[in-house]
Amino acid sequence: MKIKAISLWEPWASLMATGAKPTETRSWSTNYRGPLLICAAKKWGDPSQLRALADPRFQGGLAPLNGFRLNMNADRGYNVTEEHMQLGMAVAIVELTDCQATQFLSRIYYHAEKVFGDYRPGRFAWLTTKVRAITPFPVKGQQRLWEVELPEGLDVEKGHPLDESERVGGETAVQNEGNVAG
Repeated sequence: MKIKAISLWEPWASLMATGAKPTETRSWSTNYRGPLLICAAKKWGDPSQLRALADPRFQGGLAPLNGFRLNMNADRGYNVTEEHMQLGMAVAIVELTDCQATQFLSRIYYHAEKVFGDYRPGRFAWLTTKVRAITPFPVKGQQRLWEVELPEGLDVEKGHPLDESERVGGETAVQNEGNVAG
């Protein structure tokens, strides 16, 4: 079965996989809605991406990678390191439910999540739900949306959906004009 996919730099791909980052920001919009495979780029883009791992907000969002509970209010590290990142791998499946211009988003619930994206005017927020953990598998990334053949036995609807009630810090990600998305 083929699925739409998108490549993200690490640690942002892993933040999507843990459920800490339900909103991906892009310079372009999409009309696509449905299952979306989250893939980590094959290499680090620049040193600032690796340095982000030292930020307690990133550490809290990535805590599940090192056996801890997701903590969106983190004020400490969880020893998540470069070795925990899944470079060149598909890491999760999400449901892309909406795409909105960032200037129309009324509020980002998590201060930490605002750090996980570029919400400047003129950009687009891709709103996702139903994060499904998968066993990572290698992919050759591309730019924009592309298609990947899922490995045999991997079902889009299966995996281990993350329970929103297990998020530390409150509501899901984005509110637009009174409607909660996420």
